[in-house]
Amino acid sequence: MASGLRFPKTILVQVEGRWHFVGAADEALQCLRGAFPERNGPSHRRAVDTCAALLLGNTTAEGAQATFTVAAMEGGHPFEVHDDGAELEERLVMAATENGLLDMLLEVDQLFG
Repeated sequence: MASGLRFPKTILVQVEGRWHFVGAADEALQCLRGAFPERNGPSHRRAVDTCAALLLGNTTAEGAQATFTVAAMEGGHPFEVHDDGAELEERLVMAATENGLLDMLLEVDQLFG
C-alpha cells in the first residue's frame, strides 16, 4: 500500500464491544461499511466518500482521518488516536486481548445461552 494512503495516526475504534484498528483508507472503508451498524448519518457518508477519495488520490490522509473520527463520534463509538511506537503496540495487544475475550464469551453464550 502506498504510504500516502496511510493515516497520520492509528485509530482504535470500538464498535459493539469489538476494537477495530484503522491506520489507512482501506481499513477505514472496511470498518465504515462492515462494522458500523448505522450507515446513514451525514458524517458516515462523508467519511466513506473521503476515504474512497483518498484511495483515488483526490484528498489528503489527514482529511480522511478527520472524517473517520467524526463518523465514529456521530455513531457514539469510543475511539482512541495513537502515534506509532511502543505505546501503540502495547494498546494493540490489549485491544486484541479484549476482542479475544469477547469472542470467548460469545461462544460460551451460544453454547449455553
